[in-house]
Amino acid sequence: MNVTVGNDSTVVTQEELGIAVPLQQPELVIRPNPADEVVRLAIPDHQIVSWQLYSLKGELLKGAENLSHHELAVKTYDLAEGIYLLRVRDDNGNLLNGKLTILR
Repeated sequence: MNVTVGNDSTVVTQEELGIAVPLQQPELVIRPNPADEVVRLAIPDHQIVSWQLYSLKGELLKGAENLSHHELAVKTYDLAEGIYLLRVRDDNGNLLNGKLTILR
């Protein structure tokens, strides 16, 4: 805020301030969910550059790096029924997390 005092009046002006607006995190689309044989991963308007699938115990089960896909099909026929955690990185470096359920 700037204050200028003149002979007959006081003028108060406010400088423009930058306001930090949080950027919207992209959405990780997992379909179908629950899945059976194959699940498709997508991040609208972004490319998937890497992904990892973890058990609830934190064990890395599957994954891939150095990708450049708008949509990715992941085979899940070899997974037991249950809940798994997905971690996907997009082309802007955003790290997205999701939950995948396998039902037979």
